[in-house]
Amino acid sequence: MYYTCAVFRAVHFELLWSLTKTFLQSFCRFVARRGRPSIVYCVNGSNFIGASNYLKSVNWAEIAQFNSIRRIRWLFNPLTATWWGGFWERLVGVTKQIPEEFSEKPFILRRNGHRLMRYRVCYKL
Repeated sequence: MYYTCAVFRAVHFELLWSLTKTFLQSFCRFVARRGRPSIVYCVNGSNFIGASNYLKSVNWAEIAQFNSIRRIRWLFNPLTATWWGGFWERLVGVTKQIPEEFSEKPFILRRNGHRLMRYRVCYKL
């Protein structure tokens, strides 16, 4: 899963191995580490729609009384307009090229039940 910032053009990567449930866990880790976004733009995938529906069912007013959490607005690309995600697709494309150009083969590591993909960076001068 790639999370990209439309303001700073930063990229955050999470490795997922299933759909809605794992996406929600990944999104919670992302928010805990990077902060809560006010708007989320995403493709019209079933895992994102399922996560959006689940988050809409949460009683945000009750949560807001105890925390400073506010509602997240989800905006999906139309099914017939895949080009609408151009600003994040370009960042994802550039990020996918980095391991191929600057690293050796990736290896998979399990830590605390999570699969992590690690790259050994190889600087060639």
